[in-house]
Amino acid sequence: INKVVDGDTFRVNVNGKDTSIRLLAVDTPESAGAYEENPMAFGKEASEYSKSLLLGKDVRLYIDGTDKYGRITAFVEVGGVDVGGQLVGEGLGRTRYEDMSQGNYTDRVESYYNKEVEAIDANKGVWSQGLLNPHMNR
Repeated sequence: INKVVDGDTFRVNVNGKDTSIRLLAVDTPESAGAYEENPMAFGKEASEYSKSLLLGKDVRLYIDGTDKYGRITAFVEVGGVDVGGQLVGEGLGRTRYEDMSQGNYTDRVESYYNKEVEAIDANKGVWSQGLLNPHMNR
């Protein structure tokens, strides 16, 4: 990973080409683009956490397809650790239910949901402010 844009979007070198990757099934609070000057609650924390896990590291991508912005959508692992699951478990993102085109990811998404419930119960991250949805200000 050569750049972390925000908590759920990264840039990586794939076969010599700079490529944008969007985490599949995870949504983190915004902290880039229009939100750079005024990030959502826990947006900067999600971005910094992703940087600590990913920056300069080799990753394994489980590619699903592309999103409406042309970014590759994928599950991302570094050292065998599921990055999306880590973000959700820390309360720095929420499970995003989306149309996944390439495969059956029920087990992975179910594990994200379970981690999200644990984060809510523990009042971690975005859930510590009593928000029902970390993106309600969007």
